[in-house]
Amino acid sequence: EILSKKLGKDTTASRQGAGNARFTYIESWKSIQLANSIFGFNGWSCSVVDISPDFIEEERGRFSVGVTAVVRITLKDGTSHEDVGYGTAENPKRGQAIEKAKKEAVSDARKRVLRLFGDALGNCLYDKSHLKRIKTTAGNKGDDLLDFGSISSQKAKQEPTSAPDPLPPVKKEPLPGKPSCSPPTQAQNAQSNGRFQPYQKSPPKQPLPTPKQPLPQRTFTNQPNQLPPPVQSAPASNGFKKLNPGQLLPKKPLPPAQNRV
Repeated sequence: EILSKKLGKDTTASRQGAGNARFTYIESWKSIQLANSIFGFNGWSCSVVDISPDFIEEERGRFSVGVTAVVRITLKDGTSHEDVGYGTAENPKRGQAIEKAKKEAVSDARKRVLRLFGDALGNCLYDKSHLKRIKTTAGNKGDDLLDFGSISSQKAKQEPTSAPDPLPPVKKEPLPGKPSCSPPTQAQNAQSNGRFQPYQKSPPKQPLPTPKQPLPQRTFTNQPNQLPPPVQSAPASNGFKKLNPGQLLPKKPLPPAQNRV
């Protein structure tokens, strides 16, 4: 299995650590490249579960920041691991110091999680005997070491070389209960009595029959009542109407002058 292979000197880096000691590690970009080669670019995912600053201090115009991050890596089959990473940074600007510390914490946590999947992703670097071995030229040779160039060839062998069989053609059939729209044959045209033309779905429309006799006209028996003649008004003179003697009101006699108030 590829994950059981160990890393050689060509896939690791070293730097000076505490007490002038050399520290062997795997770079962040290299760990991602190995994970993509082993699991596939779409065979694993990385997510930040939690990230929080531990301290933010300012001294002599420089900011010192420490950040802790928790990262989870999940494979395509559902297997997942989590681990904690830590990062520190110093910068005259507060924002840049926090940003650099967060990136370092996430990178450290991701590498620590990947090593939980096997030696091929960095777990062998915690074996002191293996570190002593790869420091020599002879120790970088062996079947138990990971050959980065052979990973792609092994994955190519696992993939199918031939294309999958094409799907069978779908036969189109008319839906049940619906007539077929195919044109009629010559035999069908010969059996017809002349009313149907070729490629005609329905018979021609027949004209509507014309009535032989005119329709009887309607007669109305109920005649409307005649209006009464208009009333003639009295003739007018100088804008005033003259009334008949029968239409005049009787005159009321006035009281004597002595009784008037």
